[in-house]
Amino acid sequence: MWTIILSTFLACAHVAYAWAECGNGVVDSGDGEQCDDGNITDNDGCDTNCTPTGCGNGVRAGAEQCDDANLTDGDGCDSNCTPTACGNGILTGAEQCDDGNLTDNDGCDSKCSNTSCGNGVVTEFEQCDDGTLDDGDGCDSNCTPTACGNLILTGAEQCDDGNL
Repeated sequence: MWTIILSTFLACAHVAYAWAECGNGVVDSGDGEQCDDGNITDNDGCDTNCTPTGCGNGVRAGAEQCDDANLTDGDGCDSNCTPTACGNGILTGAEQCDDGNLTDNDGCDSKCSNTSCGNGVVTEFEQCDDGTLDDGDGCDSNCTPTACGNLILTGAEQCDDGNL
């Protein structure tokens, strides 16, 4: 008789434990489950941590490059599940812009700065761009090399009307 009671108790204890596991097909919201599709397969709508498949749930699935279980930008993995970096489409840190690519001369350049003279990226109408708007340093504030004839008065020049 004790054997039957003990085996019944153990069977019930095992069943009770099984119901508290992610992947058993029963949503246990008390344990934090948001879904439970009865398997432990990621990217099928309900991931192995019993949260809906999606960026920010802590499970890297599908096209996600990272997933740190939050949607905070600038923490290493941004809210679109790409690493925090210029060109991922999320404006973070010192970025002036981030258009989701590293293409120069499209309004937001490969250093995530607005396309303009002085941003350190040589673009279509610039001859040089040293990242500053200082004159006389080799690349002047109009993004032409420091020289007579570039419309910037520098060094020993007494005039510079753009003519040589």
